[in-house]
Amino acid sequence: MKNKTGRKIASWMLVFGLALSFNAGALAAKTNTDVERYNQIEKLFDAKDKLLLEKKVDSKKIQKIEKDLESLGVEKLSTKDVLKKFSKKKSKTGESIITPNVDVPPSTNVTWSSYRTTYSYNGKSYEVQRLIADANTKDSNLKNNGSRAISTSYKWQAGLMNLIKVTASEIGGNIPVVGTAMTFYDAVVGTISSVGRTTEIDGGDCVYSWSSVTRAVFSYVKPVGKSDDYQTMSYISTKSTVATGYQIPTFTYKTSSGTTTVSPKIIQGSKTFTITPSGYDSTYNAVYSFVNYPYAQTRATVDSFNLTGLDNKSVSTVYVVSPAFPAHIR
Repeated sequence: MKNKTGRKIASWMLVFGLALSFNAGALAAKTNTDVERYNQIEKLFDAKDKLLLEKKVDSKKIQKIEKDLESLGVEKLSTKDVLKKFSKKKSKTGESIITPNVDVPPSTNVTWSSYRTTYSYNGKSYEVQRLIADANTKDSNLKNNGSRAISTSYKWQAGLMNLIKVTASEIGGNIPVVGTAMTFYDAVVGTISSVGRTTEIDGGDCVYSWSSVTRAVFSYVKPVGKSDDYQTMSYISTKSTVATGYQIPTFTYKTSSGTTTVSPKIIQGSKTFTITPSGYDSTYNAVYSFVNYPYAQTRATVDSFNLTGLDNKSVSTVYVVSPAFPAHIR
């Protein structure tokens, strides 16, 4: 009798263990799929933003990206869709309320889109719906641009003088920037063979131009199974892509033989930088903020970036849109 009971217990333990293993495996597979999907979506949005920074925007490539986003479950929204999906909410007591400042302006200069993911936290499942505001070919406060000339008169080595450097900040600190600084040598190498890293440049000028695109993500969270009336905007994040152009007129330098020479032609080019705050578009942060508000981080946004040029002179400090709600985007 004891042996039969023991075998039954062992059998149930085996079944229970297999069930746990299956559930853990399924959860891991689902999590991996969600991460892969998110990475694909983010990569497509990044590619779209870089296309928007080009002088001549390739509309066919933009359309292809939007179709690829749609195949991944990203829904393109009109301003009416945004109002319908995100304005009416319910309080925790179940009363209908209107979420303030969701009233986005009825214009076509911003591209709105949305997609959903699920996330488990402390044994409960939550649905996160992202409302994404992205730039298009029309002017909006998601875009910035400008130009300025910088000059320096003292002598310096080509490999030691930065031509372009971008730094960025958010409330409370600096943001790492993807894209290393470009030296004067980096700009001319391959164009003027007689200029090396230690070549002495006798002063110089540079005309700078820049443009940036900022993408804003508003994350709305609700418990799985609840209607969208119960979702709450719990997290806001932005990231910026910056394209910098440079044009270096003729300049004077010394060759390795000591001969003073004038550069034969104008040097021009561009470099792109990406600014992504820590915690940008974090599903975990959105859910954690929903559960633990107000004792949680609620935003990760770019506030400004600084473009410096020759002689470490500031070309411009650019303040990008850092929204508190969707109505800030216009």
